[in-house]
Amino acid sequence: MNTQDENNKQEQSAWKKYFSGGNFIINALIAFIPANIAIAILREMGFGGALIIVGVLWGFIYLAGLLREKISKRTKKTIETINKIETEKIIKKDKPKNKKIIWGVTLLIVVGVIIFFFISNNQQKLSDESIDKGTENYEQITGTLYRNNQYKFRIKFPEGWEVEDGDGPHIVKKATKEGSTVSVYVRDFFGCEEGQLLLDEMKREYKKETGINISDSEVKQSMAEITANDFSNEEFEEMMSGVSEGILSKYEGAKILNEEIRYLDNKKAFYVKSEVSYRALDLEVQAIMVHYITLYNGNIYMVVGGSPKDKFPIIEKQINPSIGSFVFENF
Repeated sequence: MNTQDENNKQEQSAWKKYFSGGNFIINALIAFIPANIAIAILREMGFGGALIIVGVLWGFIYLAGLLREKISKRTKKTIETINKIETEKIIKKDKPKNKKIIWGVTLLIVVGVIIFFFISNNQQKLSDESIDKGTENYEQITGTLYRNNQYKFRIKFPEGWEVEDGDGPHIVKKATKEGSTVSVYVRDFFGCEEGQLLLDEMKREYKKETGINISDSEVKQSMAEITANDFSNEEFEEMMSGVSEGILSKYEGAKILNEEIRYLDNKKAFYVKSEVSYRALDLEVQAIMVHYITLYNGNIYMVVGGSPKDKFPIIEKQINPSIGSFVFENF
C-alpha cells in the first residue's frame, strides 16, 4: 500500500511539474522541434493518426520536463560547489576571467543535451540556414585537401574519394567512396533553438541562486573562449555522454564498441566507435562508425567516419589518417 501511494504521489507531482502553467509552455517549446521530426518520420512510415501524433507530442513534452528537472538539479549542485570553493569576489561582475569559470561550469551541464540532439536529429535534410555560405571564399578545395575559412579548419580526405557538399544538418563537407564516408559537422552552440532555450533556463537558475544577472553578450563572450581542454577528463566525459546516447537513439539496435578521450589537433575529443544498421531502399546495411567530437571557440565540431562492417578493417586504414589530419587554423 505504501509503495502504491508513493507511486501515485510521484505521478501527480510529475503532472504538476511537466504539464501545468509556465512549465508546460517551456516544456512544449523545447519538445517542439524533436517532436515534429519524430512525427514527420512516422508519417513517412505510414503512421499518421491523431492519437499517435498526440501521443508523440505529450511524450516529448514529458521528456523535456524530465530533462529540465535533471538540469536544474545539476545546476544547484554545481553552484553549491562553486560557493564552497570561491570567495565572493569570484562572482563579481568586474572579474571577466571568473565569468569564464562560472559559464564553463554551465556549459558542462548543458552541452551534453545539445550534443544528444545534434547527433540524434541528423536525419533531417540540410537547410540553407544550417551552414552559412555567404562569406566570400569561405572554403578552398585542392584535390582532397579541404579548408574552411568560416569555421577555421582543414582536413585531408582520403585520396581517391569524392569530396561533396553535406546532405544532412550541419554537415560542412564529406568525402565518399563505395558506401564509406568521412564527414565534418559544425554546430554553433548558440545557433540552435535547444541551445538558446536551455541557456535561458540556466540564466534563470543562476539568478535565482546568486541574485546576479548576466547578459547574453557576456555569456557569449565568455563561452566563445572555452575549448575542450578547459575541462578535466572526468568533466569532459560527463559532458560528452550525449554522444553515445544520441547514437543509440538514432540507430535502433546500435552497439557501442568503444568510447574514450582522444585528441583532434591537440584538443580533447570524445571518441565513440559503434556498430549500427540502417536501411537504404530494400537493403539493410550493417556499418561501423567512429565519432570524434570536440568543443572549440563556441562551436561543436564532429568528425565522423564509417563504412560497411565487412569493409571496415581495410577502410579504417584510410579513415584514421584522414581524421588525424584535422587541424584548427587561427588566422
